[in-house]
Amino acid sequence: MKEKNQELFGTLLTYSFIDVNQLEYHSEGEGTLTRKIARELNRPIEGLTLWWLGNAGFAIKYDGILMFIDPVIEVKSEYDQTVSEIDLELQHELPLRATEVERSDIVLLTHHHGDHSAPKTLLMLKRTDALFICPEICLPVLDSIGVDRARVRTVNYGQSIAYKEVSIKPVRAIHGGHHGAVSLNLELGVGYVVRVGAHSIFHPGDTVLLEEHYKLDDVEILLLPICHHSRTLTVLAEILSPKYIIAMHYNTYKVTEDNCFWTYGDPEEIRSKIKYPERLVVLKQGETFRPY
Repeated sequence: MKEKNQELFGTLLTYSFIDVNQLEYHSEGEGTLTRKIARELNRPIEGLTLWWLGNAGFAIKYDGILMFIDPVIEVKSEYDQTVSEIDLELQHELPLRATEVERSDIVLLTHHHGDHSAPKTLLMLKRTDALFICPEICLPVLDSIGVDRARVRTVNYGQSIAYKEVSIKPVRAIHGGHHGAVSLNLELGVGYVVRVGAHSIFHPGDTVLLEEHYKLDDVEILLLPICHHSRTLTVLAEILSPKYIIAMHYNTYKVTEDNCFWTYGDPEEIRSKIKYPERLVVLKQGETFRPY
């Protein structure tokens, strides 16, 4: 494990991470890889730990509770693991496969787009008996793979959902278009403020900046999409003044002329534009992040 330190207004900002290049790969049976990240997810870990799974996907573990947000962690075919199940070429090998997850408690979905709600991944996670939390627009995806509606909670904006030691507050999200303005079809989704213990994490989903964002407080960790359709969210660094800002929604799929508005992002460009640039954490896919 490596430790990083950054100077922040005269105080030392400290967090730890595990370099994805140090992950161990071992074959255990046909078609199965046992990764270090999978072993960590499937065993008890004290405190709060986050893993960036690529694009907008995260695994979050707090003591014995395991949550996923927008996981898309399956390939199209076992014969070609360079292509995601959503039929886009991967820039990097998936750091975790849904088939490797032995148990999970909560799966949060922000909206129905394939790079956030992928049927093959969700079908694999269905077997873990997790609770699925999502906006109504995601219900057809869950219905298509046979998730029991008794295991699904649809969100009401501003109304928190409690699960064991976790409090989840849905926040409205409206998808941005190619240039970051509101999309013409106003696809309605959701973001989430997840509170566990003394920690709080905000995943805004795919959205433009909204009035609701100004009303949020006490966000410790901001998961910030840095692709073009979410560029209006860079001001969240100033509005929320989080202790940590983790870049996401970039550098996962091969960038093309057609998809560059949501697949491309440059963390250092964003760092130069946001308030508190020293708080930006740039993870590799599969790296572990633990706040202190």
